[in-house]
Amino acid sequence: EDAKCVTDPNAHSMLLVGYTETLLRVKASYGADWGDNGYVNFVRDSIYVAGCNVYKSAFAITMTLRRELEYEFCSGAAVVTYGVCKTSCEEMNTDSETGWTLAVIPSLYHNDQIQTMLETKYPGVKSNDKFNYVWIGIRDPDQDGTYLWVDGYTPVNYYNKTENLGKYGMINKNNGKWDFKNSLTYDARGLCSRPVTCWDVSTAVADGTVTFNQTPSRRVRLGTAVCDEGYTLSGASTFTCAPQLAHRMRQ
Repeated sequence: EDAKCVTDPNAHSMLLVGYTETLLRVKASYGADWGDNGYVNFVRDSIYVAGCNVYKSAFAITMTLRRELEYEFCSGAAVVTYGVCKTSCEEMNTDSETGWTLAVIPSLYHNDQIQTMLETKYPGVKSNDKFNYVWIGIRDPDQDGTYLWVDGYTPVNYYNKTENLGKYGMINKNNGKWDFKNSLTYDARGLCSRPVTCWDVSTAVADGTVTFNQTPSRRVRLGTAVCDEGYTLSGASTFTCAPQLAHRMRQ
């Protein structure tokens, strides 16, 4: 219980490291000589937790595992509607090359790659915005800030949107910012993407290793999980995914 912070506040950063039904375990920023070796337990139902603005500026840290993508214009880089672009991306799928959807941008790394690609292909700010904005695969179906990628599985841990509301996402080639449109008749260029490497799950595996066979690009790639000595594998030992391939920006 900390009543003093209400009357004598001292703003500083804290990291929530654990919790129980009654306590919040927090690491403060005063060093190991403060509190319990630098940590403190807050009572969860205490009026002072809310009064001291513990939750007012809270941020959750999320991680997107690295996965390389390749990008290509939909409809031959023609100016088209969202629906036409989406269909064009889906029609790029074949028996030997799958995964094409409207472009997914899971991280700042991918956003920078796309902006570089677009500015190289079509440099400079255009007088007509339909040539400055490009369709991508992020959506906000209910316009309530619940963002989704069209592939159905990539988490939206990174986003770079403006304040504009709408259902269908676009990227501004000049600054990399995202915008949204509600119109299904608005015309612009669009991007498609597909994953070309497996998720890098190696850092998420404890007491074992994951290795991948090295096959040519665009073919099925096999992953194998092996346990360390003394551990037993739970589930299948092999899995398939997209091939290992250096990141390519296709134009």
